[in-house]
Amino acid sequence: MKKYLILLFFVFQMSFAQEKTTITIDKVSVIKKIYNWNEEQFLIINFNQPRKNCHYNNYLNVKESKDWLLKNVYNIESINKNRIIHVYSDRNLAKKVIDNLEFYEDFDNFFTNNFSSKGDCYALIIINQRGEIASKLGEYYREDLINLIEKIK
Repeated sequence: MKKYLILLFFVFQMSFAQEKTTITIDKVSVIKKIYNWNEEQFLIINFNQPRKNCHYNNYLNVKESKDWLLKNVYNIESINKNRIIHVYSDRNLAKKVIDNLEFYEDFDNFFTNNFSSKGDCYALIIINQRGEIASKLGEYYREDLINLIEKIK
């Protein structure tokens, strides 16, 4: 019985540790073009999930959300040389801030189709030049950002 509990524990842990995936270099090229990602090592994405997934209005204060993230999450000197953007699943709800410079819609629903989950309002998605992706669904903090970058360095 004890062996089964230990095995179950490891399977359970592994299912939550699966935060790393890979996309093709062709897909990386498309993402680079759409989101103006050049030679920076990482593309760091704050993804607003569909409004219907969230238990509150995650589109209410999108500008203030950006300021909070810059002050409390992205204020690490080591990430300053990376591309940081904000992508919105619900284009119409974010149309006032979408500028295709820093604020983007989710073109072809790539992030919505691959990184959205009922009950989550946000996702942190990090892509490196090799197409490796580390992500965390839901609310995230500075420690999550650091840990995800380490996974795909």
